[in-house]
Amino acid sequence: LKLVESRYGQKNVVILTSPSSNYGCHAGKIRWMERHLPRHYSRVGGHIFGSRKELLGRANNWLIDDRDKNVEDFTSHGGKGVLVPRVWNQYHHKRANPVEYLGHVLRS
Repeated sequence: LKLVESRYGQKNVVILTSPSSNYGCHAGKIRWMERHLPRHYSRVGGHIFGSRKELLGRANNWLIDDRDKNVEDFTSHGGKGVLVPRVWNQYHHKRANPVEYLGHVLRS
């Protein structure tokens, strides 16, 4: 998050998250943001809840996500995407240092 904020500025960064249908998930995500992220992100305007992330895919908008389909859909709508390497996605072989990988992609 610090890497992205340093490049684009905190006011240009929004957390996009898809809560599950489990009871309490939405509130749990807010609590997690309050505990682990700068205050800005847990307030209205610092986050967006929803599963249709691709609707924000347009020129100059970036999505950093760990789900292949989210990144594919976002870029197919005109945005730019970075897939964070995780065991479950196609970049699993780069998961040893995802922050270094992300920094490389954002700098290029």
